[in-house]
Amino acid sequence: YMRSNDAYGAMHANMYAFALLTKYVAELTGFKSYRYNHFALDAHIYAEFFDAVREILYPESPSYLDKVSGKG
Repeated sequence: YMRSNDAYGAMHANMYAFALLTKYVAELTGFKSYRYNHFALDAHIYAEFFDAVREILYPESPSYLDKVSGKG
């Protein structure tokens, strides 16, 4: 559980780090490593990244002419 998490800039790194930490703790304690679930109460995107996120969510589709001419 994370109280707050930057969904665009840091969430992927946080998820990897916590999953790896779970694995290390399991190895050190002799327990079996199990599934890691990531919960963030406030998953957010900072305003400075809005344009980058929009490009990911709504990529520009090539026009019909670009498709038939081989440009798209």
